Amino acid sequence: MTSPPDRLWLSAAASVLSLGAFAPYFWAILRGTARPHALSWLIWSLATWIAFSAMLSAGGGAGAWPVAISALAALCIAGVAWHRQPCLIGHPADRLYLVLALTAAACWLIRADPLWAIGCITLLEVFGFGPTLHKAYYRPYGEPPGFYALLALRNLLILAALEQRSPATLLFPAILGLMCLITVTLLWYRRRGAGRRASAGTDRDSTNPIAGQPCSGAPPPKTNARSP
Repeated sequence: MTSPPDRLWLSAAASVLSLGAFAPYFWAILRGTARPHALSWLIWSLATWIAFSAMLSAGGGAGAWPVAISALAALCIAGVAWHRQPCLIGHPADRLYLVLALTAAACWLIRADPLWAIGCITLLEVFGFGPTLHKAYYRPYGEPPGFYALLALRNLLILAALEQRSPATLLFPAILGLMCLITVTLLWYRRRGAGRRASAGTDRDSTNPIAGQPCSGAPPPKTNARSP
């Protein structure tokens, strides 16, 4: 168990990591090298804010405050993403993610217990990763893996900074950190494969960070490489 001063320092470090992760991500959005999915970030903002409230009520203390910072940052990213690409639902799978997310939110409203709230919101958070994972598979250069790696480290610090450790306080940051690691792994795997295909001259589209329609999340059209 960490002492109260240590928990405050860990919470401060997690907050700095949150800001350090989101600041270059905002810059990447403005430069056009990152194309975030507005629906994912809207879902994440809602889920993260409810998770912060539930963790705080369950005794998370200082470990919950970095979650609040992430909720505000996620809402800002959702707004910027929609402003730059005003299309919230472009792929049939996105509608499914939205329905599942709203269902999980309704379950939380019915059951006021913190553990039920965290369980439903964690499920909602996992659904929120759906559109981004779908896009990352087909557009692996549309998301910076370093951002998700920093968030995974931040969630590890949140777990260490919690004042009370229980399923209600541990579940959300643990699962979110795991989903960030899955996203990093998927981006690395797809970029590695895209780089090999590009070197062979068989896949030029997937190496383009802004190729295709990022809002739709549809797979790129198949093309046949031809010699000039």
